[in-house]
Amino acid sequence: MKPILQHKFTVIRIFLGAVFIFGAATKLSSISPFENLILKLDIFNWSLVPYISRAIISIEFLLGICLILNIYIKKIIQITLYVLIGFSFLLIYLHLFISNQENCNCFGEIVALNPIQSIIKNAILIVLILYVLKNIEKLKINTFHTKEIYFLCVIFIFSFAFPLIANSPNTKNTKSNYKINEPLILDDISLQNLIL
Repeated sequence: MKPILQHKFTVIRIFLGAVFIFGAATKLSSISPFENLILKLDIFNWSLVPYISRAIISIEFLLGICLILNIYIKKIIQITLYVLIGFSFLLIYLHLFISNQENCNCFGEIVALNPIQSIIKNAILIVLILYVLKNIEKLKINTFHTKEIYFLCVIFIFSFAFPLIANSPNTKNTKSNYKINEPLILDDISLQNLIL
């Protein structure tokens, strides 16, 4: 019975990690809508948005990889819980006070979820995390637990470098990946749609 329980918690742990990695990868692959969403929150100015968006993606990569590799698992699961609660509050704020979003970009443009659907998804993940935390002693210790700090350092560097390398932020002197198709016509209706 004990090995079956351990396998169950391992499957949940790997599933949670895969969800975070998938979320990070899909946001990174089409980052412009995610940047626009962060800008809509009106917390950060435009010059910081590219870096904040990549930092969020980096945190998702970091948590996802650590969950899958079972590194500092109790701390990582606790941090994952706090991150999901934080994301959920942002989604509630977005839904109630900002705009009626068709896609909250939790999984980029690959899987379109509105804020309500994403809050439900987060609630399911939070329940899974609480279940694992309640039974944390049943999680198997990884085979390299004496060298976890080295693995964590490598994962940390990778997680924060990869989004900047794979999809580097646009600066004043670099060519933008935003395209304007000719002819650009702005009428009254177009301008009204631009107002958030």
